[in-house]
Amino acid sequence: LLVKDARRGLVRHALDSIRGACTTTFGRGRLGRKLAVGLVAALAAWFCFGTLNYDLHLTASVAPATSRHMAMPFEGVLAAVRVLPGDSVEAGDVLCELDRRDLDLEHARLAAELDVIDKERTRALAAKNAVEARLADAKFKLAATQLAIVERRIEQATVRAPFAGVVIRGDLRRQVG
Repeated sequence: LLVKDARRGLVRHALDSIRGACTTTFGRGRLGRKLAVGLVAALAAWFCFGTLNYDLHLTASVAPATSRHMAMPFEGVLAAVRVLPGDSVEAGDVLCELDRRDLDLEHARLAAELDVIDKERTRALAAKNAVEARLADAKFKLAATQLAIVERRIEQATVRAPFAGVVIRGDLRRQVG
């Protein structure tokens, strides 16, 4: 038997060693060893083919690709705020509104002044007074220009988003009034 074992090849020797180990491990009355080998085999299979859920916790900061600043079109009293930081806006959305009561009064005053100047001009033309008519024309142009400025400010009193984006800063709720 010893000579027979010595003459076998390397592959045959390895197969005989494996067969002997299996017989020793999985023979009769070896329940503990069988369970241990089964558990190790199951863990190895799970390690190779199983999955595990895990969460990554990373510190990061988000920065906008482009940052654009906006300013009020003119000095005035803030009447209402329509957006807060974090809100998405589209081009043309209302951001805030300025108080326009003084502008409305100025508009009414200038409109009335234009009517008076127009009547003065008509009276000067009827009286054939060229100097007064030209002065009335100049006053009319001045008042019309001032009225256009006030109308433009009334239009600008509602501040709108010139482009789409997300409001990053500028919580103006405490500045209302």
